[in-house]
Amino acid sequence: MPQINNNCIVTLESRQIMLGDEEVTSISVPAAKTKRNGKTYISYTVYYDDAEEWENKEILKIVSGECIELIRQGFLKAKMVFKKGETTVCDYTSPAGKMILSVDTLDLVIKDIPELTQIDLKYKIELDSDAEILVYFKFTAQHGELNEKGSI
Repeated sequence: MPQINNNCIVTLESRQIMLGDEEVTSISVPAAKTKRNGKTYISYTVYYDDAEEWENKEILKIVSGECIELIRQGFLKAKMVFKKGETTVCDYTSPAGKMILSVDTLDLVIKDIPELTQIDLKYKIELDSDAEILVYFKFTAQHGELNEKGSI
């Protein structure tokens, strides 16, 4: 996919529940949104440390009104497919090693119009058929630029 200038802001909000413990995160990053062959592609970079050494290039691809793919390359590697009511399996690579990741998509709502893409997702994941994690994920991409405070 040809690289274009950042033309939107992506906000990633996640709530993960595992063994009764809950973790909530929210970040906003610049992103590039393109459309090709009826599919929407949103590419962005996420950093997992303050020194910005552990980075991930990520692409969220809207395949259809019922299916998305999340491709991660860098610190974490995976190609996760989300389709409501279906379970998919992929390889998931992190500094801890390579694992098998099972993704059970419980709910998926996609809104994709030129000025706004919003995805609400609820899914369960299992790593190597062991630890089960329930995830509520909200992905928003809207046209604009981040100011120096990190907001639109």
